[in-house]
Amino acid sequence: VVLLTIVTAIQVVVLFRVQGARMQALADLQARLAAYRGRTVAMAASAEAVALFAGVIALLTGASWHAIPAYVLFAAVIAWTWPTPKRLIAAVAPQSVPDKYS
Repeated sequence: VVLLTIVTAIQVVVLFRVQGARMQALADLQARLAAYRGRTVAMAASAEAVALFAGVIALLTGASWHAIPAYVLFAAVIAWTWPTPKRLIAAVAPQSVPDKYS
Protein backbone atom coordinates (compact mmCIF):
# COMPACT_ATOMS: atom_id res chain seq x y z
CA VAL A 1 0.00 0.00 0.00
CA VAL A 2 2.88 2.38 0.76
CA LEU A 3 4.42 1.85 -2.68
CA LEU A 4 1.04 2.36 -4.33
CA THR A 5 0.65 5.59 -2.36
CA ILE A 6 4.02 6.87 -3.55
CA VAL A 7 3.22 6.02 -7.17
CA THR A 8 -0.18 7.71 -6.88
CA ALA A 9 1.39 10.84 -5.39
CA ILE A 10 3.75 11.06 -8.37
CA GLN A 11 0.82 10.47 -10.72
CA VAL A 12 -1.20 13.27 -9.12
CA VAL A 13 1.66 15.77 -9.48
CA VAL A 14 2.24 14.79 -13.13
CA LEU A 15 -1.50 15.01 -13.83
CA PHE A 16 -1.62 18.47 -12.23
CA ARG A 17 1.23 19.77 -14.38
CA VAL A 18 0.12 18.19 -17.67
CA GLN A 19 -3.51 19.20 -17.30
CA GLY A 20 -2.49 22.69 -16.17
CA ALA A 21 -0.42 23.19 -19.31
CA ARG A 22 -3.28 21.85 -21.39
CA MET A 23 -5.72 24.26 -19.72
CA GLN A 24 -3.54 27.28 -20.42
CA ALA A 25 -3.35 26.34 -24.10
CA LEU A 26 -7.14 26.45 -24.45
CA ALA A 27 -8.53 29.73 -25.73
CA ASP A 28 -12.13 29.50 -24.52
CA LEU A 29 -13.08 30.10 -20.88
CA GLN A 30 -15.72 27.35 -20.95
CA ALA A 31 -13.17 24.86 -22.26
CA ARG A 32 -10.75 25.86 -19.49
CA LEU A 33 -13.47 25.40 -16.86
CA ALA A 34 -14.27 21.94 -18.24
CA ALA A 35 -10.58 21.01 -18.19
CA TYR A 36 -10.29 22.31 -14.61
CA ARG A 37 -13.24 20.16 -13.52
CA GLY A 38 -11.76 17.16 -15.28
CA ARG A 39 -8.37 17.69 -13.65
CA THR A 40 -9.93 18.04 -10.20
CA VAL A 41 -12.01 14.89 -10.60
CA ALA A 42 -9.11 12.84 -11.98
CA MET A 43 -6.73 13.89 -9.20
CA ALA A 44 -9.27 13.25 -6.44
CA ALA A 45 -10.29 9.90 -7.92
CA SER A 46 -6.67 8.74 -8.09
CA ALA A 47 -6.12 9.50 -4.42
CA GLU A 48 -9.52 8.12 -3.45
CA ALA A 49 -8.80 4.78 -5.09
CA VAL A 50 -5.65 4.29 -3.02
CA ALA A 51 -7.45 5.31 0.19
CA LEU A 52 -10.30 2.88 -0.51
CA PHE A 53 -7.82 0.10 -1.27
CA ALA A 54 -5.98 0.84 1.97
CA GLY A 55 -9.29 0.84 3.84
CA VAL A 56 -10.24 -2.57 2.46
CA ILE A 57 -6.82 -3.95 3.38
CA ALA A 58 -7.14 -2.48 6.88
CA LEU A 59 -10.57 -4.10 7.26
CA LEU A 60 -9.32 -7.49 6.07
CA THR A 61 -6.01 -7.63 7.93
CA GLY A 62 -6.57 -5.32 10.88
CA ALA A 63 -5.43 -1.80 11.49
CA SER A 64 -1.79 -1.12 10.69
CA TRP A 65 0.42 1.87 9.96
CA HIS A 66 0.63 0.89 6.26
CA ALA A 67 -2.74 2.47 5.51
CA ILE A 68 -1.92 5.86 7.08
CA PRO A 69 0.06 7.26 4.10
CA ALA A 70 -2.86 6.54 1.78
CA TYR A 71 -5.26 8.41 4.04
CA VAL A 72 -2.84 11.32 4.38
CA LEU A 73 -2.40 11.46 0.60
CA PHE A 74 -6.15 11.49 0.09
CA ALA A 75 -6.64 14.33 2.59
CA ALA A 76 -3.75 16.30 1.06
CA VAL A 77 -5.04 15.92 -2.51
CA ILE A 78 -8.56 16.95 -1.51
CA ALA A 79 -7.19 20.00 0.32
CA TRP A 80 -4.89 20.82 -2.61
CA THR A 81 -7.60 20.54 -5.28
CA TRP A 82 -10.49 22.07 -3.34
CA PRO A 83 -11.85 24.71 -5.75
CA THR A 84 -11.65 27.98 -3.83
CA PRO A 85 -12.39 31.18 -5.77
CA LYS A 86 -8.73 32.21 -5.68
CA ARG A 87 -7.53 28.86 -7.04
CA LEU A 88 -10.23 28.79 -9.70
CA ILE A 89 -9.32 32.25 -10.97
CA ALA A 90 -5.60 31.43 -10.93
CA ALA A 91 -6.13 28.21 -12.88
CA VAL A 92 -8.73 29.35 -15.39
CA ALA A 93 -8.05 33.04 -16.00
CA PRO A 94 -5.74 33.93 -18.87
CA GLN A 95 -2.17 34.57 -17.79
CA SER A 96 -1.97 37.98 -19.45
CA VAL A 97 -5.12 40.04 -19.10
CA PRO A 98 -4.77 43.31 -21.02
CA ASP A 99 -5.75 46.44 -19.17
CA LYS A 100 -8.53 48.24 -21.00
CA TYR A 101 -6.93 51.62 -20.25
CA SER A 102 -3.48 50.89 -21.62
